[in-house]
Amino acid sequence: MKKRILPILIAAVIFCLTLTACGGNKATESNATKDAGIFGAFQSVDMEGNKVDYTVLQGKKLTMVNAWATFCGPCINEMPDLEKISKEYADKGFQIVGFPIDVVVNADGTYANDGTFEEAEKVIKDTGVTYTNILLSDSLIESELGEVYTIPTTYFLDENGKQIGDVYVGSKSYDDWCSIIDSLLA
Repeated sequence: MKKRILPILIAAVIFCLTLTACGGNKATESNATKDAGIFGAFQSVDMEGNKVDYTVLQGKKLTMVNAWATFCGPCINEMPDLEKISKEYADKGFQIVGFPIDVVVNADGTYANDGTFEEAEKVIKDTGVTYTNILLSDSLIESELGEVYTIPTTYFLDENGKQIGDVYVGSKSYDDWCSIIDSLLA
């Protein structure tokens, strides 16, 4: 009888430890962070040095978040199409926000990786992009955006920062993006 009870007790103890160890402490997360969607209540600056936070999403039915990099040819090649889409869909409650993920801004306003800010400025100028591009800050690196390992990666968010539809990895044609956006706006 003792031989049967011991394995059951050990299994019960392991089960209880597993329940308490894997849960994490979500109760300490602020309401603002929880309410700010997948990127949290981030704060950063845009390419012009203006302070930007998660409220950039508010007031828009759909925001396309495009994570790109200065060294990514497919990212840069699709940017003129994204600019065109940004203008064509602006009156439909739509916006595009770019995140050059290789440009990281420190809390003191300096850049973590020398030279990439100037490269990002050049890419934006050369592609004619006028939509907002936000630099990665500590709070963005700690969000889902900090988990982007393949570029371009594109998310669609509602005005509360909640993800709508799929995450898209890789560049798309103008027509493909329009089709995706039309279906999400419908």
